[in-house]
Amino acid sequence: MVQVKPTQPPQTPPTATEPDLVSTGAELTNWLEAHQNTGGTAKLTDNIVLDSYYFFCPDAINMPALFVDADCYTITVTEEITFISDAHLTFYGQEQEKGIFYIAKGGLLFLENIAVEGGQNALWQEEGAGLSVKDCRVSGNVHYAKTPFVIRADTDCVLVEKGQTAGDALPGQVQCVVNRQGEVLHNELLPVSWNLEGNKTRQKKRLRFEAQGTSLNAVSKESLSCTVAYHDYPLTFLEVKAIQSLTQCQFRGGYAKPVDVLPIQVATEYSFDGKNWITYDEHMVSNALDAFFMGFETSKWDTAQNPYVYIRLHWKDNGKKRFSNVLRYAAQNSASFGYSRGRDTGQTAFCGYAP
Repeated sequence: MVQVKPTQPPQTPPTATEPDLVSTGAELTNWLEAHQNTGGTAKLTDNIVLDSYYFFCPDAINMPALFVDADCYTITVTEEITFISDAHLTFYGQEQEKGIFYIAKGGLLFLENIAVEGGQNALWQEEGAGLSVKDCRVSGNVHYAKTPFVIRADTDCVLVEKGQTAGDALPGQVQCVVNRQGEVLHNELLPVSWNLEGNKTRQKKRLRFEAQGTSLNAVSKESLSCTVAYHDYPLTFLEVKAIQSLTQCQFRGGYAKPVDVLPIQVATEYSFDGKNWITYDEHMVSNALDAFFMGFETSKWDTAQNPYVYIRLHWKDNGKKRFSNVLRYAAQNSASFGYSRGRDTGQTAFCGYAP
């Protein structure tokens, strides 16, 4: 338990008017949005939970002061929540066993330049949760989790070369953004253990898959993951972002290429049956980091007749076409492909199909 001393003089809530009463997390966030330009006081009438992503940061400085009177109740955080102010937002309350803010397992709370004035306890971070406190005035005890919390891990993609296995290519350490004792630390190297048991068939066939990992010295909301791609083709897809709007399907991302023969003319293609290919474009590639982009009108994809769409790349080497591996996306739930890391989830299904 850490006792944090106030770093700024406290503000005084107005007493001339009655506070607005709130009893749920949604009511509190709606009140903050409605009053950020006018100021005021809200008072809790019950314990509340903030269970949806929320980011609060007024658009200007020196805005009217906002006060949240927690009374004897607790604000529980179970999702990613951010409160940023210029010392014009204050949460205060009476004695609570687990503080004015209780960050439950899986929750993540960012506080910057606000005030939290509690009784004995102000903030309580559970194990498996994240709490960042920056330039805040805190009156009362702060209970930090003992184990560091991973906010983000840089585990995009690894290439397995010919003759290697996935275990050879996966890193023993992962660079992470870590929350420890109220601070956010960047570029932290954490040891990780990878579980490859569930992907034996794909490993044997050298098909890309997503490996799941566990940090040995920290906890995270979700297991660490890393796309494993087999570099068995002249061009190999790395991370790919697939997005579908009402009118367009778009694919963009990186790919491995033979740097010793650059520049090369690379064609991007897509197909609805894996046999008949449509060229999106051809472009000169001169840099190893050059990415690709392709797209087509959503109306062109008859998902009832063709439940998948395939994408591939190729270039000509002395007149002979050199192909990439092929990625396959399933039509179901395709209204929101999102960021595809090689998951076989039904929203985006990958295969190692090659021409």
